[in-house]
Amino acid sequence: MASSDNHQLDRRSWLSFIPAAYVAFQPVVALAADPPPIEVHEGFAYVRQEIESGGVAKLDSMVAAGDWENILEFTKLYDLSFRKVELYRVATALLPIDKSKHDKAKEIRSTITYDLIAVNKASRPQFREIAAPASRQAMETLKKDLADFLALEPITGTPASTAD
Repeated sequence: MASSDNHQLDRRSWLSFIPAAYVAFQPVVALAADPPPIEVHEGFAYVRQEIESGGVAKLDSMVAAGDWENILEFTKLYDLSFRKVELYRVATALLPIDKSKHDKAKEIRSTITYDLIAVNKASRPQFREIAAPASRQAMETLKKDLADFLALEPITGTPASTAD
């Protein structure tokens, strides 16, 4: 029990204090909401832009230049912003149009994670001897997977069940 004279906590009182202090000092965690929906063709246009002049093109130029330190940081952030958010939005936009394309887009999205990991891993200091060929190969795989993703774009934005 706590002594009222010197305000010290004995072991049992101290243990009862820890859970209350833990809860009181926990940071407030904001739960991430789903990203806003996107029109399917707008989403595919965004992916094409990323390949031609956006993040994929930037990553490709970093690989060509052997900019290993920047590749390490870029791939981590790009996985979160592009693959996890933007490709998710496009895949979600496919769902009401064509469920099989939606499922395939989710599958490709997962493989893109591994493509970005491969580029990142090849850029690590312990793999620098093989970094150039390994990262170029991983970039080619990434581009192929993104081309497969783009091939899922529907001809029209109407659900397949209502098309004649």
